[in-house]
Amino acid sequence: MHTKYDLAILGGGAGGYSASIEAAKLGKKVVCIDAEERIGGTYVNHGCIPSKVFLNVTSHYYRSTHHNIRNGIQYNNVTFSMHDMCHHKNDIVLGISKKIEDSFRKYGVDKITGIGSFIDKNTISVTNGQKVTAENIIIATGSKSREMSNIKMNGSTIISSKEILNIKTAPKKIAVLGGGVIGAEIAITFGRIGTEVIILEHGNHILNNMDDDVVSIAQTQFKTIKNIKIFSNASITGISKQQKISDVTNDNFLIIDYVSSDNHAQLTDVDILLVAVGRTPNVDTLELQNAQVQLDERGAIAVNGNMQTNVKNVYAIGDVVCGIMLAHKAAAEGRFVVSKIYDDKDYKISYGAIPSVVYTQPEIASVGLSEKELKKQEINYKVAKAYFKDNHRAILSSSNEGFIKILAGEDSKILGAAIVGQNAGELIGEIVLAMQNGISIDNMSLLIHSYPCMNEIIEEVMRTFQSTQLNYPAI
Repeated sequence: MHTKYDLAILGGGAGGYSASIEAAKLGKKVVCIDAEERIGGTYVNHGCIPSKVFLNVTSHYYRSTHHNIRNGIQYNNVTFSMHDMCHHKNDIVLGISKKIEDSFRKYGVDKITGIGSFIDKNTISVTNGQKVTAENIIIATGSKSREMSNIKMNGSTIISSKEILNIKTAPKKIAVLGGGVIGAEIAITFGRIGTEVIILEHGNHILNNMDDDVVSIAQTQFKTIKNIKIFSNASITGISKQQKISDVTNDNFLIIDYVSSDNHAQLTDVDILLVAVGRTPNVDTLELQNAQVQLDERGAIAVNGNMQTNVKNVYAIGDVVCGIMLAHKAAAEGRFVVSKIYDDKDYKISYGAIPSVVYTQPEIASVGLSEKELKKQEINYKVAKAYFKDNHRAILSSSNEGFIKILAGEDSKILGAAIVGQNAGELIGEIVLAMQNGISIDNMSLLIHSYPCMNEIIEEVMRTFQSTQLNYPAI
């Protein structure tokens, strides 16, 4: 294997493998260095893909055991196996990883397994003993679960999302510290299969950064799963071990003391505490000082508008830089950096038009600014809503909860949007396209959609703007 390359990439996640393939397509000699044997990073191996498999499987199970017999279908003797779901998840993860490996082979990308760190701005040392030199280097090492100073994770009973997506037996009771995206998705996954789930959220409600009307729908749906409880303004004050000895087992449980807006209370018989309080850039092993690469005040790698660090030939993308931590954002930055290094294409990433999705039931998708953000920035805006209960496809699919909300400026250009409902993650793409290209509300209202389809709701909400008034949050 060559040790001198045009481009070396540290990290094989969404940003790293996208940049690797893009550069190799241009005929560059590329090496991707990743700590894991299996390519794909956290998103493929331990995060997005495994969690979505769990969500998909448990959604089918929950629907089949809480069905409405009026639709003519009756389910009998439906069972669930955590072991089989994990096996199914592993098959899917392996299949996706192999597809990326196939692309590496197709385009001639070299892969080195090991942890890479800087010797200098052009040289990388890998823990397997190899050294790599490259004209340009992209740092794409992603992020890791944020740890709390007063709670030490042990990999068995106090764990991160990585470990909980690899457990083999369904726990009877889990506590989830943090009601953000990861916490909410894990909670609904295990709640559907009968696990008692207690969410301890530091803020006023789960998904605390979202608008109240959006969160209200999510919380209402959470309440339909009887074994999920949410405590807001909550924090853990103490954790201790609880041992129960019987003739059959000798089990260790957790006792968790916490305070919330409701009371000061205690949880007992807790199998697992999931710590889901965010993620932090994964930079600890890079030895950045050897290349004189600088961090910003938040501990992320500082970059300019071209994702270039203070060192001319070193770039950084994805979760290691400031901004939202999303796989598709990292992948876009990977392709962008390669184009800047080798093609110098004149384009920018439209960060304001990057969508995000929470895969709860119903899904929540958003793009651009929220009402909270518009009010905080004192931006005048119009708001219009349309509801899935009025959409014929949603009605016949028994998926009529939720709405779409569009926020537009005085020039009738879209400033932001939120969709709460079935397939929200797919529907948001049409709004992203409009925002990316500056398409006005008036032009969007002229689109004709197939009938009956979910995306008719977009056409409906655009027409609703004709009768809405401008909000003046600055006054």
